[in-house]
Amino acid sequence: MRVLLLGVGGFIGSHLVDRLLRDPSYEVEGLDLSDEKLEEALLIPKFKFVRADIRHERETTLAMIDRADVVVDMIAHANADLMAQADPNADSSGLEARYPKAKVGDFDGNPQQVTEMDALVAYLQMLGTLVDFKNYDEAAGYR
Repeated sequence: MRVLLLGVGGFIGSHLVDRLLRDPSYEVEGLDLSDEKLEEALLIPKFKFVRADIRHERETTLAMIDRADVVVDMIAHANADLMAQADPNADSSGLEARYPKAKVGDFDGNPQQVTEMDALVAYLQMLGTLVDFKNYDEAAGYR
């Protein structure tokens, strides 16, 4: 199975590619602005990395999507999400569209600045959208 990881160079993507490459049934293509967290993966022949920005490399991105059986989008919208969280008057519609169940707001009671607590809550909310609990069997204790 051919898997395309958009945003492969980030924290989650770099760990996911390592895990997928341990399974012989997966071939992985990855696209990101950076490969600095992909040192080991880059040495494995069944991993292909493309350094690109999807905003400017539309044809490349679409060709990669066409080749894939599965596409995992992990591209961060960090700047827009940060601004939506930091400014109570900001347009948060993009954030809410990406993460429909996320709560937008100031989480530490200090609206004058974005603190580690604000960033942590926003990040954990985003992570929650990446987990599919439909296949979890509570009685069996596995996913």
